[in-house]
Amino acid sequence: MSVACLKPVDSFPDLAGALYQAGFLSKAQVKVLLREKLKSGRLLEDLVVSLGFIDHRVLETFLSQKEGVTFFDPENHFIDPACLAQLPKEIAWRYKVLPLHFKNDILVIAMRDIHDVLALDVVKRYFPGIKDLKAIAARPEDISRFLEEGYGAEMSLDGILDTPSSGIQSVGNQEKSPALHFLEALLRRAVRDHASDIHLEPDHYCVHVRCRIDGVLRHTFSFHKDSWSEICVGTKVMAGMNIAESRVPQSGRFTKKLYGREVDFRAATHPTLHGENVVLRVLDKLYSLKPLDKLGFSSCQYNIFKKQLQSPEGLILLTGPTGSGKTTTLYSMLSYLQATERNIMTLEEPVEYEVRGIRQSAVKDLGGIRFADGIRSLLRQDPDVIFIGEIRDPETASMALRAAMTGHLVLSTLHTKDAVGAFQRLHDLGVSLSLMEGNLLSVVAQRLVRCLCPDCGENTSEKGCDVCHQTGYKGRIAIAEVLEITEKIDDLIGQGKGRHALLTAACEEGFSDLYQHGMQRVQLGQTTVDEVHRVLGVRRRS
Repeated sequence: MSVACLKPVDSFPDLAGALYQAGFLSKAQVKVLLREKLKSGRLLEDLVVSLGFIDHRVLETFLSQKEGVTFFDPENHFIDPACLAQLPKEIAWRYKVLPLHFKNDILVIAMRDIHDVLALDVVKRYFPGIKDLKAIAARPEDISRFLEEGYGAEMSLDGILDTPSSGIQSVGNQEKSPALHFLEALLRRAVRDHASDIHLEPDHYCVHVRCRIDGVLRHTFSFHKDSWSEICVGTKVMAGMNIAESRVPQSGRFTKKLYGREVDFRAATHPTLHGENVVLRVLDKLYSLKPLDKLGFSSCQYNIFKKQLQSPEGLILLTGPTGSGKTTTLYSMLSYLQATERNIMTLEEPVEYEVRGIRQSAVKDLGGIRFADGIRSLLRQDPDVIFIGEIRDPETASMALRAAMTGHLVLSTLHTKDAVGAFQRLHDLGVSLSLMEGNLLSVVAQRLVRCLCPDCGENTSEKGCDVCHQTGYKGRIAIAEVLEITEKIDDLIGQGKGRHALLTAACEEGFSDLYQHGMQRVQLGQTTVDEVHRVLGVRRRS
């Protein structure tokens, strides 16, 4: 909806007459409605509902059919915290505008009066790079609720805990103590800042809060230890842990509705000298689950994936350290596959994201059985595709390859430094060369590097902007090496050839390693040499 085509008048000036013609209002009600409109200056669509003449759902259906108006549905419209943060809080409240998200360079916003040209012009000034605005109608109570929730994350965390401990605050129609209010505000802030983890670390007198953003831990806040007990217990209650136990590690998970969508959190506690340390993993599908072609792989690498994911059998391995994006890539691969045409089953520890149309199992929910036993059980379920969370013992390694050679496409992860190192790792786990030969499709090694901030384009901690928290970086992108197991490389694997021979053969067939892909990112202006070195270290010749 272009700003230029909006009517600089009341939202629906003929609404009263249209509702009368459709049989929803009587003549007497129309007179009352118009008189009250003249006296109060309120919008007709607000008055007709507040006066009880028509239910808001009936009105929305009528306007949708008559005027082609799209209405804000809190259950189906997601809110991008970064988009919300770009519009100052006072502007959003003054004009009752709720920025939602970008769609193909078009800013989607929810507002009470979609024909308020002044408000639309003001909003557009804060988003100078957009192609257009699309306004959708929303009820005043929805606008107020989501603005309160969204901008509530900006409240001083210190100010929350400064409230007397006996004080009760109203948060989202619920009464909560300052400590629990603090915890909710912390979760909201982490989601807004796209943090992957929240660390709460007790010390002698304080508890330090650090958030991992774009792979780097940043200090967020510190508070006195007096509040820690209630915050720690509140976390345990949400995650389903034993609040009476503080001497052994515990883990759990919970879901919170934030910014109009459900966000999953995985919690883990660990006893330390100064109390229980708590780490919360943020599992936000909005940012963590992406289409395979949006992860940053080169066109050549993406084409290899497309070809091999159509294979009826074989093993695809992803390698890399914790936090390198392996799970995200694997879930993107699973989403890419046609779940309606294939029986896709997973065995994970734990299940991080639920994917529609895929049968997912957590090892801990299977009576404590091992991965290898779980694979045997999956094979009796007639699967086409099997996703194994991690290969980390000889039996699992052997079962994964045997599944790959008996008509199943198997996807899994392995902890090795690079793609070529996967073969030695499998050999160390007792997998024979004959079992490897002919059953591996590809090995992918990947890392995540920070992208240069699109707003300031700087690359040092001394320079930057508010958008990137003065770091010069915003967001991350994958760098990867994809080793396709061609016939030549497969023969070398069967012959037991070492790392150098395998790498030489791969390079002759066009293989690019992690460092080369990282330097391509530098040449494209997406990241820096320093960032590639931070993630990969100084390059060493094999």
